Amino acid sequence: MKMNEQEQRNDREKKRQFPFLTLFVIILLVLVFALLFFSIYYRSKTPTKTEVATVQLTVVDTGSITVFDEMVPMSDEDGQKITGYRLKVTNNGTQDGRFQLLIEDVPVGSITDGCTPENQLTRDQLRYTLYRNNQKIQTGDLSDIKMNILDEQNIASGQTYDYELKIWISEAKEDTDWMNRHYHYQLTIDPITKEA
Repeated sequence: MKMNEQEQRNDREKKRQFPFLTLFVIILLVLVFALLFFSIYYRSKTPTKTEVATVQLTVVDTGSITVFDEMVPMSDEDGQKITGYRLKVTNNGTQDGRFQLLIEDVPVGSITDGCTPENQLTRDQLRYTLYRNNQKIQTGDLSDIKMNILDEQNIASGQTYDYELKIWISEAKEDTDWMNRHYHYQLTIDPITKEA
């Protein structure tokens, strides 16, 4: 009799577990099918392949102006005769693209030439000329550059732009404290993605 009671108890336990197990399996199946449905539904509405332009800046280097005896405030005419900083921007991708060429001040703490905030030139002391493919495209005060954007261009697949940037101390700033001062900058590009 004891065996029968034990078997009956086990049988009742199994019967109680069956609805919970069944309910768990049903919920799991519903979730799996819902996930499959939504993944197929949304995948069919989004593109399966997106290509963007691969715009590359070569000869990326930190440029700098260090004022030596030969570097003095000068006119635009003389400033455009100095050796500039050269770089290339190339689209290595299969799609046309668009980019911005940016100039950014290098933080004083990241330079190891003894530069401090006290011996840095400011942008309002400097003039610049930017050339694209050997054509002068702009000359002006470095402090007038908005949002650090030197140039913004469309660039076709396989196309290259050659840039040269010349920076000098403005003749108009001769009365300012410019001796033994530095200005450090870097040029970067920011690819602009096309919105769908």
